[in-house]
Amino acid sequence: WNPVTYTPNLVVRFASGGKGFSNSKTGSKKQGGGKSAVPAGWEKALNVEDFTAAKKILPFSSQKADFIFMLYDVDGDIFCTEAESTAFKFPLSDAEVFKGVNGPAIRVPLDGTSYDLNTGAVIEWCPKDNPIRNLLGSLKAKVDPVPLRVFETKIGGNGDILIRLQTK
Repeated sequence: WNPVTYTPNLVVRFASGGKGFSNSKTGSKKQGGGKSAVPAGWEKALNVEDFTAAKKILPFSSQKADFIFMLYDVDGDIFCTEAESTAFKFPLSDAEVFKGVNGPAIRVPLDGTSYDLNTGAVIEWCPKDNPIRNLLGSLKAKVDPVPLRVFETKIGGNGDILIRLQTK
């Protein structure tokens, strides 16, 4: 997957307005009010209003980091990861979000690999649970699972989502 040429679902816009927000322990959760400033080492990505009931996973192309992130709205908590899976570099824009044992998690539709959204830890690596995944799982059978990079998020007072440009 080449982020320069793969852009069918790419949404990069900066919305303003909305209610105030602040941090929670497991991501950034809607809470209080106030204006947001962008601290050093962080970048303003999207706004919480960019998420809809139908679209809870959005990509963001960082100009500061020359990197594409994936942002997830899980019950009002905002999580951020790298944009591609670690097994086969499949775009995570269509990942399945589910409740894992330790909190929110995602599953890659192509190879079935699942990751913890809080830590990026691999929950299940390339399961062989259908014919295509049997083949893909066989290709990765002798490869150690690679965690997904996750990034801290903050929500500013106007709903702007900030991403810390270093991994957790």
